[in-house]
Amino acid sequence: MREMTIEDIQRVSLELLKDVHDFCQENRINYTLYGGTMIGAVRHGGFIPWDDDVDVAMPRPDYERFVSTYRSKHGYKLFVSGTKECYLAFSRLCEMEKTLVTEDSLPWSSHQTGVWIDIFPLDGAPDNQREAERSVKKMLKKWVVCCYARSAHSPFSAASTLAKKVKLVFKKVFMNNRFRNIHLLNKEYIADCQRIKWGASNHFCNFAFITFGMREYIPMEDYQSTVDFNFEGIPLPVCNGYDHLMKHKYGDYMQLPPKEEQKPRHNLCRFYWKQQS
Repeated sequence: MREMTIEDIQRVSLELLKDVHDFCQENRINYTLYGGTMIGAVRHGGFIPWDDDVDVAMPRPDYERFVSTYRSKHGYKLFVSGTKECYLAFSRLCEMEKTLVTEDSLPWSSHQTGVWIDIFPLDGAPDNQREAERSVKKMLKKWVVCCYARSAHSPFSAASTLAKKVKLVFKKVFMNNRFRNIHLLNKEYIADCQRIKWGASNHFCNFAFITFGMREYIPMEDYQSTVDFNFEGIPLPVCNGYDHLMKHKYGDYMQLPPKEEQKPRHNLCRFYWKQQS
């Protein structure tokens, strides 16, 4: 197998994104570019040069409609949160025929997968600041447990030393005894994400991927509509409050990070073409 370049990964990711965009347009499903993809659209007019994935987000009602009705015109596979083949609280769309991704340190699926894009549900959040902080803190703790459970699913081949293999045995035994199984944990986490319905409060949060903590806590007025930004030559939607949202989450997002920080997010993964081309 031949390892993919960052340009290869971006090209496949863009095809996945186009498929999602076309489906959403045809079915009137509301979504926005999100995370680094939103920064890329605004700052670069496309991918951040070193970015190796795509993020999109949808209000929970649109997300549920998307995952229950989506059909790819190109044979892409949707791994849906809350199912036995996905260990995440959000979903991923994967190219499965031509590409292969190895990720042994923190498995996210029971299947071998290819290049993916992330699809996040956005949920309502408390309007009271202190209550919001408590909710986010609670979800962060649960997120860590879910990640620990995922790491317990690593194959022994991922443990390079005897000490790491012993640690992996402990994880597998501990997680099975203490927290039953990863699928129940994940379903409980997803239920907690949805405690406040979208639109029932004046704030929303990406509880499904809460690693940014309170920086994911956003006023609802930032997502009342979308505006199109050029992304690799294609007009794609970005929520109306993109500037406030990204300043809150990243600070001065228009400023390039230091050179040493300009590296792919999934730097522990390896991306391959399944066949030589």
